[in-house]
Amino acid sequence: MIKLFFLIRLGLRNIIRHRHTSWPLVLSLFILISLNFLLLLARANIDTGLDSFASRARLEVILQKGLPEDEVSDLIAFIRGNGSVGIRNITYRDETENLNAFAAQDETLASAVELLGENPLPPTLTIQTRMSLEDLTHVKGFASALKQRKEVSDVIYPGEWFSALLRISKGAELFSLFLLGALFLVTFTLWVAVFKATLYPLRDEIEIMEIVGGTKLYIRTPFYIESLFYALLSFGGSLGLLRYLFSMALSRFPGLVFIPREELLIAGGLTILLALLGTEKAINRFFR
Repeated sequence: MIKLFFLIRLGLRNIIRHRHTSWPLVLSLFILISLNFLLLLARANIDTGLDSFASRARLEVILQKGLPEDEVSDLIAFIRGNGSVGIRNITYRDETENLNAFAAQDETLASAVELLGENPLPPTLTIQTRMSLEDLTHVKGFASALKQRKEVSDVIYPGEWFSALLRISKGAELFSLFLLGALFLVTFTLWVAVFKATLYPLRDEIEIMEIVGGTKLYIRTPFYIESLFYALLSFGGSLGLLRYLFSMALSRFPGLVFIPREELLIAGGLTILLALLGTEKAINRFFR
């Protein structure tokens, strides 16, 4: 235990000794972590963006003429109870409402409607679904299930547009993951390079400690503690900045969601892992 406290004290001493040379390391890590956080935030809000962008998208369900109200209610219950697509709103219009809406479009159409002997238009359901990635994935199957219902004559919806939107959204998600991986590699490479420069003035001290019998773990531990401090400092600063920017953006875009806690924990763990691995690689250069 005494040895552990001694190594912690050495690590804290290294932080003080390197306070003038470590700021490029902390600053570069702060910038790169902030960029990663912005990508994670954008990825977390893909569903929000989709829902806002496609808020007017509809599925138009053409019902059988003369459909009783109880069968309409059963169909609406089926739609709301489906487990594949989230339902935002359902609007039912009977034959008369559809005919009046048709006639209201133009005076010529209104005159033509007056000449009709009977109403040729069927009742309809207009379904507004939620537009998340999961909803887009299942909307085609949902429309097919509706078509198979005996109460339904046809289902009209922009299937090609939904498919294109799904492809674009999945592509954006994959691209964000690629950028996150690329930034992780850049951060690791930069960490190793800057930490090597920080350790260079201590190369003789490291060599002497190795000559007098210090184990590699004993020599490295203070530097691990130092790098852990820099990683936590950069991570905390980046998270604080992101929280501040998010609170400012939330007043203009109330639908924004913050990065999920699970992803923040993973990001924190990767930051610590990156710092320790980068320190390991950087310090290995000074061992014989």
